[in-house]
Amino acid sequence: IFCMEYLEKNVDWLQEGLLEIHKQQHAKEDEKKEKVEEEDGGGDGGSSSGGLQLDESDLYVVLDCPGQVELFATHGSFRRILSVLEK
Repeated sequence: IFCMEYLEKNVDWLQEGLLEIHKQQHAKEDEKKEKVEEEDGGGDGGSSSGGLQLDESDLYVVLDCPGQVELFATHGSFRRILSVLEK
């Protein structure tokens, strides 16, 4: 419970880390798109190239949670953390 409360108090650290991952992922996707366009000679978007096509709805973060039911059933820290991340 201490760790969940600590994370809740420092949720800005978690948000910053997730934002950095998000930025890195988009930078990688931009590099892939540029590479595909170069290989296709800058054609009509390279949709037939078989390159990886992702948008924001394809990106996921999995939060592996401990199996301690009291962290979710009777304690509100995890719900509040998720609420902040949903925004």
